[in-house]
Amino acid sequence: MKLQSSIDNIYLNNIKYENGIVSLFLLINNIHKTFTAIPKDGDIPVMSSSDELSELLMSLMPYEPAIYKKLYNIVWDYIKGNDVMFPIKLL
Repeated sequence: MKLQSSIDNIYLNNIKYENGIVSLFLLINNIHKTFTAIPKDGDIPVMSSSDELSELLMSLMPYEPAIYKKLYNIVWDYIKGNDVMFPIKLL
C-alpha cells in the first residue's frame, strides 16, 4: 500500500481471528481496508504482517513510532480473550 500524501487518522474497527490468521479491519481517512497478520505464540510471541500491512506501519513510524507495538499489543490482547473495545485510534 502506497502511503497517501496525508493520512490524518487510522482506526482499528475490528479484529477477526480464525484458523491462525488475524484479519484487521482498519478505517484509514474514512476508507475501509482489511489487512492480515499471523500471530505465533511461543517463548516470545510474534506477529508476521502481510507485506501491505508492514509497508503501511513502516510508513507511519515517523509520525507514530510505537504504532507497530500498539497494534501488536491489541492483537495479542484480543487473541488471549482480554477486553478490547473498538474502535481504537491508532493514529
